[in-house]
Amino acid sequence: MTPHPQEPIESPPMPPPDWKPEPSPIDEPEPDRLPDEVPLPNPDESDAPPMHAKAAHESVSIDGTKSRGSC
Repeated sequence: MTPHPQEPIESPPMPPPDWKPEPSPIDEPEPDRLPDEVPLPNPDESDAPPMHAKAAHESVSIDGTKSRGSC
């Protein structure tokens, strides 16, 4: 007699594997960057004033010296 398809089949539990996984021979890079990528600082996170604002506050006099604007 065949068992009913919705009834569980009585069988012993499966034994655990008798082997252990081998360690990976491949050295994986850090997850955030690849080996050929060099992290560059974000120019938007600099403490220096923006370049366009810096240029607007500096003016060059007739003798060629730079002076700061009065903004």
